[in-house]
Amino acid sequence: MASHPCESGPTNEPPILILSRDITVRAFRKTDAESLAKYGNDREMWLNGPDVVPYPFLVTDGQEYIKRALDTSKWLQSGDSWAGPARPGMYAIAKNDVAIGSIEFWAGEDIRARSANLGYWIGRDYWGQGIATEVVGEFVPWVFKTFPKIVRIDAEVHDFNPGSGKVLSKVGFTHLTTLDYAIWKDGKLAGLELWGMVRPELLR
Repeated sequence: MASHPCESGPTNEPPILILSRDITVRAFRKTDAESLAKYGNDREMWLNGPDVVPYPFLVTDGQEYIKRALDTSKWLQSGDSWAGPARPGMYAIAKNDVAIGSIEFWAGEDIRARSANLGYWIGRDYWGQGIATEVVGEFVPWVFKTFPKIVRIDAEVHDFNPGSGKVLSKVGFTHLTTLDYAIWKDGKLAGLELWGMVRPELLR
């Protein structure tokens, strides 16, 4: 799986998804750091995610987050033979073009190179409005279409975060299992739910 060696990302490209309620999914821009800090600096959201995303989440953390998104050495080549244009795996979820969250996928390695993992978050102000469900429900088919070599997408959810599991269930993911005492978060052990979706045409 090849990567593209340039240094800066397509910050002015059109959104990859245009959804309802002025929601878009687009490439990150360096100017998104402040809005990422505004919506990402939330302890409950930190509890629901990996420790690699810090709390407090400051503007400098937003800058590092965007730097990772625009690092083309981590991009994937699209197309049937991994020979198409390199595309980012991390995207901003934006409302009225202001970043309010993020969605990303990353491919596995070695024998799992044709599987991918999914992660996403959205600012508290936009919880409970169906936005995450719409974004995930449109992003996953976009990944399958843009990267034909990807045949399954998996997601991990902390077992104390039922809202994220509901999002995945609504868009067609299957709850595979829950690994008891699999994670250590905020000084406590918790379970880890494993969810997955196989490329639909493989199941026909």
